[in-house]
Amino acid sequence: MAITLNGTTGITSPDINVTAQTTGFTTTGNLTAADLTLSGGVYLGGTGAANYLDDYEEGTWTPVSVGTSVGITSSYSRYTKIGNYVIANSEITIAANSNNNQVRISLPIALGASVADGGFVRYSNSNLAMPYIVGNASNTDMVVYNSAGGALTFVSLSGKRFDFTIIYKVN
Repeated sequence: MAITLNGTTGITSPDINVTAQTTGFTTTGNLTAADLTLSGGVYLGGTGAANYLDDYEEGTWTPVSVGTSVGITSSYSRYTKIGNYVIANSEITIAANSNNNQVRISLPIALGASVADGGFVRYSNSNLAMPYIVGNASNTDMVVYNSAGGALTFVSLSGKRFDFTIIYKVN
């Protein structure tokens, strides 16, 4: 690899770190970078607004109960944020309890205003038929519902494990 600036070839090491500010950067051939940091976004596949990606993030979070102190343990809770959408996956167990509040569980990033996106439960050792989840608009939590559309209570999932995926819009 060689770096050429204003017609002068400089560094030719395969292991370099470069910080540069430029406009109208054009390259022919391959451009390879181990790590690339952008202070703005990147256009993928075109220069229109629909091709602009301005945010990407991966991480973990610790789900907690919202509005109550019922304990939740998690063996796996990860999320990926691409643009203004979040995909969150978790495996959680609700502690033994007698709480009759609806099940509300924290999410890693707040949902957008007036957004009530949803997800599904991939596994549950409860005997509830097909529970599903809905993001709580403008908040950082989700609500768990039964197949008939009623919000589940913490006591109905007392001591139970369920694994879920939710996809939601953040703005």
